[in-house]
Formats: sequence, structure tokens, C-alpha cells
Amino acid sequence: MAQTAPRFPNDPVLVKLLKAAKRVSDSHVIIKDFVGFEKTYPELLGDVLKTRDQLKSLLPASDFDERGLLHEQSVYVTALTRTGYEYVVAFFAVRALGGAYVPLDPRAVVERQASVVSSATANCVLFDRGCTAELERLRAYVEKTEGKSLVTLPVVCNSPSMPAINISIDEALYLDPNGPGFVCMTSGTTGYSKGVVIRRTCLTYHPVHLTSGPLEEEGGTAVNYNESHWLGGAKNTVETIALGKKVFALECPASSKDVLEIFMHNRITYFIFNPALLRGMKDILLGHEELTKEKRETFSVHFKWLSFFFCIGGLVDQPTVDFWEAVIGLPLQNRYGASELADVVTMGLTKTYGSVGKLAPGIKMKLSEGTYGRLLIKSPNRFLGYLGNEEATRAVLDEQGYYKTGDIAELKDGEVLLHGRERDDYIVFGSSRISTLKVERCLLRLPYIAAACVVAVPVEEKKQLCGAVVRLKDVAGVKKVTLARIRADLPADLDVTMQPTVLRILGPEEELPDTATGKPIKRQVIEDFFYAGDCGRDWFSVDNPPPDVEFYGMPVLETA
Repeated sequence: MAQTAPRFPNDPVLVKLLKAAKRVSDSHVIIKDFVGFEKTYPELLGDVLKTRDQLKSLLPASDFDERGLLHEQSVYVTALTRTGYEYVVAFFAVRALGGAYVPLDPRAVVERQASVVSSATANCVLFDRGCTAELERLRAYVEKTEGKSLVTLPVVCNSPSMPAINISIDEALYLDPNGPGFVCMTSGTTGYSKGVVIRRTCLTYHPVHLTSGPLEEEGGTAVNYNESHWLGGAKNTVETIALGKKVFALECPASSKDVLEIFMHNRITYFIFNPALLRGMKDILLGHEELTKEKRETFSVHFKWLSFFFCIGGLVDQPTVDFWEAVIGLPLQNRYGASELADVVTMGLTKTYGSVGKLAPGIKMKLSEGTYGRLLIKSPNRFLGYLGNEEATRAVLDEQGYYKTGDIAELKDGEVLLHGRERDDYIVFGSSRISTLKVERCLLRLPYIAAACVVAVPVEEKKQLCGAVVRLKDVAGVKKVTLARIRADLPADLDVTMQPTVLRILGPEEELPDTATGKPIKRQVIEDFFYAGDCGRDWFSVDNPPPDVEFYGMPVLETA
């Protein structure tokens, strides 16, 4: 008997995948990863189908409905994979069963991995060949602590090819596009990292380009430098492949040097930067020298294929913006987004520093004080909730369904201006707020400072200091830098009450703790550089500061 032609359920991302695979030559490599895989669409589809079939044979029949798709109660399938080819195979294989994909962080402690498995009420873990040791630790831990045996399955990566023309979408296997499609983890900048349940429709469209309409939907080459459990990891790999682009999947976490190497040896047409990458790549290329016309022309060769200059994940200091606009030859488009919003929610060119553009169509915004204050966003693509945590989901949404971003913003001339995180980017005292971001920008204007992070250093309950952690440039006179000199050199428009009163200079081998997108984890910065112990329990000692910390005897600021 002839075998039945393989079918996928009517899932938005699988529909996109097949359309892209049918447009592109069967011999065209669409993913090249750090393990050494170079795969075409037929090879990918063959591995997806084989992994799907093996997974279905391992799971109990009670997990599936009469259509052969996973029940709502069994929809989540976890995976220990890095952000390469096997990650992509596992993602599409789970979606081909009507499931929601839950990537685990291979570098996380086993207790954290087990917590995500438990929150997902999952009984199965897919894994790639580089995560076998982590899998064994997780399986043993879950069996010991919960008495549960996890079903495990290696991701298939060597099946016979299956051309897209031989696969169809079964319209009868309809899946709600607003149902759960996958889970990503929050960055953890405002607390313990949580699982964000993303709708199936996500990863089937690109952000909006401000000047020429939607971004290209086929062709070109992208790079992934994000780990698999972040939203960026899925967007840079799964979304890229579903839209017909080739992706270079780097080993994560990828450094600025890793990304720069890809640009220097390949024709990259699609890339979304973050502030840390822009600063790091600039430092590698330019160091502390001036950008001459000759240098600019040399650097520009490697970025000339980009059709837009797009950044998300925070504001970029002006010297870095100036450098990259000169090198790339395009204006910076700094955008606002969050894992809980599933994408960027602003658009439009701007020359106003701190602006992330105007709201995109379909996005609504509220500010707690009219045109200023706490920022709340309502989006049709908003997350469905935090995985296994209804209480946290309710806490982060208001009664009208707006997501509480935790940011302070301003609406000015129709543009959204970011002023920082309410919790981490302000030193609050009395009825006033000091923006740590403003102090950081002023510090970065000084010719001898290469990097700066400003934090509210707690002295005692409701009292704090303006503290700065800085990295000095390797320039003449740098050894004579003191807190008094910095305060004297700061711009006149920075009020004396906003100047740092505590200083910590980073050593050559010291690094600021940061998230996957390069944002400093400010509570960790306080703990690491201003005192030993947990934030909120130990206090910075004014009378006996740590030996590497300089204290300027100014009044302690009292918080409200």
C-alpha cells in the first residue's frame, strides 16, 4: 500500500514554513550552525517529521485528542537544546503535534530547569547531542524530588530529505492561532525569570520598517546570537527560517567579537542589534581612536548589505549611535518591546534622544500621570500569561488588560521617550527622582570613561546614594581619575544633587553582570561592587566603605 503523504496541522508558523520551503531551491542551505550542521529545507522537514513521529510514539495515547493532536492539558513539551539546528527541528516537531514548545536553559541550575518542567506539567524532554549531561542531571533530579520519570527523546538530525512539495497543510487539523505556541523566559532584570506563554501567531511576521513598509519576507541572511530560551533566540532562528532566510546560528552566549566575525566574512542582510553589541563591536573596531574617513570606509564594507539599522533592548549612548550611523550609513531605529508583548510595539524615525518612536498600528498606551509616568501597553499580540503562575499574570495586567511594563516614559509630540526602569533606573528621595540613565549619559561624555553603570546604593532603610561603576579608557592621565575629578568634569547641566557620591572603578578583568541582551542587572551590580551579601539585607557602609570604593561625603538621599 502507498504511504499517506505527510501532513501538518493548520498552524500559522507551519503554513509559513512550507510556503518558504516551496519558494527556495531544495539545494539551498538555510541554516548553518556552530556545531557544523548545514541544512536545506528538505533536510529540515525530513528531520521535523521523523522527530514528530518518534515523539508521538513515546507519549501516552491519552495525551492526544481524536485528531491526533496534543490535548490542551498536555500541550507543553520541554526541550534541552542550544540555539542551533536541533533547536529548530525540535520547535517545528512540537508544533507539528499541535504542541507548545518550552525550551530549557542548558546552563541553568537543575533546580531551575525542573521548576520550568513542573510549571509546564510536562512529562517529556527533547534534547540535542550537546546536552546529554544536563539531561541526565535533570532526569535524576526530577525522579528524586517528584518521583516522576521523564520521557526523553534525542532530536533527529539525519533523516532522509522530504521536499516541501510532498507535505500539505491539513485544513481539518485547525489550531486556534491565539492558543499557546511556545514559551520564552523573561530576562530577569526585574525579578526571578518567568516563562512567558506566546501565541501561535507569533514568529509569522516581521517588525515594521519605518520608511519602506514591511521588511523583506524572503531571501537574505540573518544571524542568531541569542540563547534558545529567550524570545530573540526563537525570532532569529525559527522566524528567519519560516520566512525564507538563511541563518547563521552562533554558539551562545555569543560575544561582540563572534558577531563581528560573521559580518566580516559573510553577506548579512538582516540583523537586529542590542546596545551591548553595538558598544562592544565599536570598541573592537575603533578602540579609543577617532573615526577617520579611511576607517569608516574600511568598516562600512562589512555592513553594506543591511537595508535598515535596527536596535532593541535599551537606549544607546550618543557616541555609539554617531559611530554606527556613520559606518552603516543609515539612521538608527531604536525600538521598544518586551517578551510579554511578543514583539516591538513602536515605529518611526526620530532625532530625539531617548525616543523609541511612535506606537505601531493596533498598539495602545497609558501613562500613569497623563503624558508622563508608569508605562502600560495593550497589544493584540500580548502574551497569554506566565507559565503556571496565574497570580503573577494577574499582577502584571491592569483591569483593562494593559501590561504594566515597569518602565517610566513620556509622550512628547507623538513619540514615546523612555526614562528607564521604575525599580532600577531611579534614585527616589522625597518627591523627586534622579534618573540613573541621565547620569550614565553624562558620565559617558567624559573622554576617559569607556563604560558606566549608575545605581541607587542603599545605606539604610529608605536612604540611598548615587553610585557609579565605571570602566576607564586606556588614555593619558587615566590613573589620576578620582571621584572628585569626575564630579568636577561632569556637564554643568547635571545638577550637583544628581552627581555620583560613590565610585567603583572596574579592574581589567572585571565585568558588569548583565542579561542576555546586555542590560546590567543593577541589583547584582550593587551586591557585587558595593558590599558583600544580598541586596536589601546588607547596607553600604558610609563609615567603612569597601577598599575599592571611593565615597564623597555628601548628604545621604532619603527615599519616600
